[in-house]
Order: sequence, then C-alpha cells, then structure tokens
Amino acid sequence: MEANLTEVRDPSGTAPNTNESEAAALREAVLRHLTYTIGKDRNAASERDWFIATALAVRDRIVERWMISTRTSYAQNRRRVYYLSLEFLIGRLLINSLTNLGLTEAMRTALASLDIDLDRLREIEPDAALGNGGLGRLAACFMESMATLSIAAHGYGIRYDHGLFMQTIKDGWQHEYPETWLEFGNPWEFPRPEVNYAIGFGGSVEVIHRPNGAVAHSWKPSETVEAVAYDVPIVGWRGAHVNTLRLWSARAANPVRLDAFNRGDYMGAYRPSQCRGDFEGPLSKRHHARGRGTAPAAGVLLRFSLVAGPHSPPSQTGRRYHSPRRQGCDSAQ
Repeated sequence: MEANLTEVRDPSGTAPNTNESEAAALREAVLRHLTYTIGKDRNAASERDWFIATALAVRDRIVERWMISTRTSYAQNRRRVYYLSLEFLIGRLLINSLTNLGLTEAMRTALASLDIDLDRLREIEPDAALGNGGLGRLAACFMESMATLSIAAHGYGIRYDHGLFMQTIKDGWQHEYPETWLEFGNPWEFPRPEVNYAIGFGGSVEVIHRPNGAVAHSWKPSETVEAVAYDVPIVGWRGAHVNTLRLWSARAANPVRLDAFNRGDYMGAYRPSQCRGDFEGPLSKRHHARGRGTAPAAGVLLRFSLVAGPHSPPSQTGRRYHSPRRQGCDSAQ
C-alpha cells in the first residue's frame, strides 16, 4: 500500500505505467460498485448510477488515506484544530477529489473504456447545499488547506436538507424552491448513527434544595431533538493527508406519538418530526445557534477526554442533555 501511496503523491503524475495500471484498477472498482453497491447491470445503469459508482470508487481511495491520517495523528499525539462553521461550501467533490489524488486522467481513461464521459458525470453531481456565500466557501478552503498542509483538523457543521433555495428566473422575476441536493443521497458521506446527542430546547429550570443546604438547578427541556453525525473526508493535495468534516443532522427523539395517533390526532402525532425539520430545513440566518454549537462542543470534549486521559475535563457536559447517547470518537480510525 505504501508504494501505491507514493505513486499517487508524485506531483508530476508521470510515473512509468502508473496511469495505465491505475485506469485498469479504477475501471474494475467502478464496475464493482455499479454491480454490488448500486445493484445495476452496466447495460441498465443510468448516468446517475455511473456517477455514484465512480464517486464510490474514488471514495475508496480516499478512505485508505483517511485511516492512515487518523491513526498517525493519534499515534503522534498531535494537536488538532476544531473548525466550527454554520456553512461549508465544499462544492462538487468528484473532480476536486480526483485532482487532489492525481487520478483525473486515469479515471477519464477508465470511464472512456466503458463509453462514459467523465465531464458528463461532473455535471450530474449536485452542489452540496451547505452554505450561501463567501464565509462558507472560506471555511471549505480552510479545511482543504489544512489537509494539504497535513494539519490534523476536524470540521463541524450542519447537514442542511434543503440548503438556501433553488433559484429560477421566470418573466424577469426570481422564484425560490427547496434545494433537493440530497434527493438521491450523498456518496461522499458516512452516516454515524451511533454518534448522537440529545439537544434540549425551551422548558423550565427546577430549583433543588439538597440536604446539606446546597441549592442545585435542573433544566427540564420542553422539546428534545437528536443530533446525528455524518462524516465527509476532506482530502488534501496529492492525498498526503485527509481530515474529517462532521455534519450534524437532526431527527426527532420520538418520531411518532402513538397516544395522539390512537386518539385520531394524526397531525399532532407527527409533530416531533415536523419540529426536526425546523432545525435543518432551508438555511437561514436564524443560525440554529444552540443545536449547532452543543453537539460539536460535546464531541470535542469527548474526543479530548479519550486522548488526554483521566486528568482531562469530564467528557459529558450533562447527564441527560447534550451528552453522548453512545461513545463515539473518530469513526474513521
């Protein structure tokens, strides 16, 4: 594997026979994913099927380096940058990842042998609707730059279902529609359902008088939403280092209230799921401040405590709320 990594990192990209052998390996990987991951025969596959198979073949190459980067960071006890941002405009990752890995022409050759145009697949990939402007693009550039410089970093953001909005112009007027970038899934992400945190909203604070005379306060949220992690590997130039962008998705702690459903209150029964949509629906400047800050903060404390040992601060900021339901650190390790 090390020899292969060395070839990919070569800035010239002109190692003898590298392109031919890489093209053959990539062709095999694309066909394997088309058959065994997507479940399609090449004669029945759509252009989107080919895109997903191609993206997964590229992702496989990234994952190898991701594992190595994560293990190396822990083995060397390196300091880590934690980058929290409401927006990460990472763009379309297919060509960007191929370019950073030095595999663009090899993949073009592999797909051409299958009568598939790489540039056409490039157009099919949706733009990740994770921001709306310069700050989001700057955050994405910082993540890629840190990977290029082999700086251990972990990004935290929100996995918006519908981004800002989809724009169309009709009769000289702008019309807005929900962005559907996740309609067919995201081949670059890794769901981490085992890494989830309960986020409380509203409610009241109960005053508790202890027998020793001390006064304690207990917060009782009126609503709770679960933040669930999705990891996207961010590869640097020539694949020398890969960092993690962790995006948080919201889900209802109790998706259906069966008591309300059995009473015939069908709309009320699904209200928790509707509240979940308020958290990660169309991107707006409400900024979802509490949810987007609490889950990353709890994750950072947990990761720090696992690395620093027993003398580090507690990993849980609360026993019931904004605390990990299950232990989860760097899932890529």
